[in-house]
Amino acid sequence: MKNKARNATKKYHQEMYSDNVLFKKGSWLAKPKAEIIEVVERDFADKANIRVLDLGSGIGRNAIPIAKIIGKLGGRVTCVDYLDLAIKKLLDYASKYKVPDFIEGIVSPIEKFVIESDTYDFIIAHSVLTHVENKKVMAQLINNMAKGVKKNGIIYINMITNLQEFDVATDKERDPEAEVEISFDEASKLLRKVFNRWEIQTLNKNLYQEKFYKGEREILWKADYLLFIAKNTT
Repeated sequence: MKNKARNATKKYHQEMYSDNVLFKKGSWLAKPKAEIIEVVERDFADKANIRVLDLGSGIGRNAIPIAKIIGKLGGRVTCVDYLDLAIKKLLDYASKYKVPDFIEGIVSPIEKFVIESDTYDFIIAHSVLTHVENKKVMAQLINNMAKGVKKNGIIYINMITNLQEFDVATDKERDPEAEVEISFDEASKLLRKVFNRWEIQTLNKNLYQEKFYKGEREILWKADYLLFIAKNTT
């Protein structure tokens, strides 16, 4: 089941990155997440040599706008994604948008990437933590992220919870083929435990719905996206 879920996730993202152009209307690749850019502009825009880690970066939806902001003062974004296609396109887009010197692309599963302690000012994990092997691996990765953030640095997590999938034609619920299924309450409890000494700035959820095709079947995908932002004040 886990391999099936991983293959489904891989297929979805490969098609998304192949069929859509970054920053063009028509998909969620059209613009960066506003909350991420707000953090960068508020906390890091006027600081030199900022280090950002973008886990599950894809083709640069968030990394490229960040690089434009922090690159002016020597900042750098390290981007990690397990898809070769994603990193190739990321580097192509970095050149197109004139930020190649401020972006590093690494092909690796996020859970296998070594996060050095006390290294990053800002670590981002947008819609990627449920694409690991299991909850234990997820928890370890979150702990590693926490250790990797410098004093006064920021963690941003946007995470799929309460996931449901429906066949649009029949309205019947289907197996969502998720690598990790987790409720909002369980995820919130985990985050509060790991970051219990941090300043939690945001912890909420927002309903997300998306329609797409699996083969010839139109699918409705529903989830509560957990948004978590915290500052390392320890």
